[in-house]
Amino acid sequence: MEIEQLADEDCHINNGARKILLGKYEMGRLIGQGTFAKVYRGRNLATQENVAIKVLHKDQKWNDGLLHTQCGTPAYVAPEVLRKKGYDGAKADTWSCGVILFVLLSGHLPFRNENPMRMYVKILKAEYKFPPWISMDAERLISKLLVVDPEKRITIPEIRANSWFRKGLAQSTVSANDSEDDGNGAGSEDPEEFPGRTGIKALTAFFQCF
Repeated sequence: MEIEQLADEDCHINNGARKILLGKYEMGRLIGQGTFAKVYRGRNLATQENVAIKVLHKDQKWNDGLLHTQCGTPAYVAPEVLRKKGYDGAKADTWSCGVILFVLLSGHLPFRNENPMRMYVKILKAEYKFPPWISMDAERLISKLLVVDPEKRITIPEIRANSWFRKGLAQSTVSANDSEDDGNGAGSEDPEEFPGRTGIKALTAFFQCF
């Protein structure tokens, strides 16, 4: 059984004891709680059957069209997810794609710290540094992906129109046989455009996910 917040009329005094009655159910003790609800032991007054009653927190009942559940790998989550004020899932995923692209080209995370709270501060400020081997065009795209304000972050159509992305997408379609014939797994990769530690094979999935 699931309800939204308890009303005063649900509470009754019976033999000096305060009881909460919800129609044919009597609510008992709290048996668990989470971010969005509390769960109480309940009893069906007609059948004496034990039930679980979930009471949703009123302030967690969202009607703003945004997501409010914090989830994801900490180093990859967008700033707006950490702020707990609601976020657009697609825009948050765009940030995460920026982190993934940075990792693919650099070989390490953009936001790193052994202390999680300090790492979150870096994420909230978009505080990171590019290694010297990433091209300027790739830096420009990543910089547009890792924008703290989700409303100013680059969109999927804009990513697909980006010249560096389009070149990488075209090169990612090179057949596996062509890549293997090169002998070092680089295929037709342009070393000036893709000078990172991963090679075009590892980037193929990134380009094609858009």
